[in-house]
Amino acid sequence: AVYRFHAVFTNSCEPTLVAEAHHRDHAIVEQVIADLKSSALKHFPSGVFNANAAWLTCAVIAYNLARAAAALTGTSLGKARTATIRAVLVNIPARIAHSGRVHTLHLPAGSRRETLFNKMFDASWRHPKPPDPLRPPRHPRPDPAPPRTPRPPIGPTGIPAPKAGPTKLNSTISRSTTPAAVDQG
Repeated sequence: AVYRFHAVFTNSCEPTLVAEAHHRDHAIVEQVIADLKSSALKHFPSGVFNANAAWLTCAVIAYNLARAAAALTGTSLGKARTATIRAVLVNIPARIAHSGRVHTLHLPAGSRRETLFNKMFDASWRHPKPPDPLRPPRHPRPDPAPPRTPRPPIGPTGIPAPKAGPTKLNSTISRSTTPAAVDQG
């Protein structure tokens, strides 16, 4: 048997397994951000806030559509980076032919791209099968990690704030600028 041991250093109050799952979630998000930075977010930011918001929205929509298209192929392309998905599924040399009211997309015959594109296209146009009345519906896998407990709020000194009870605010902590709101006592 092979055993792996990992040292974990954290200032979190969560149990070890929950803290590790939280850390792994961050690792997944960082891969998505790196993928976006290497594609649509190369030309980011603009000097205008609304332009940045629109560009980020379009970038995330394009990223999600590329992921969905890759998942529809049913291959290992589902774990590929966005640049690979674009090269295999989007950047295909093809010719569109019109005949009457029918549009035909002619793909390169016999290429690997043709097979993957046809799988994606067929899966996107396929009607879902009706559920089998004799078989109970499948439920999604249960989440292996228990739900995260919220972290305690941090006070101004870096020490967790007390859980309950009235607290007396000092004048250096008060956020109000009026003298009437400052505690004199």
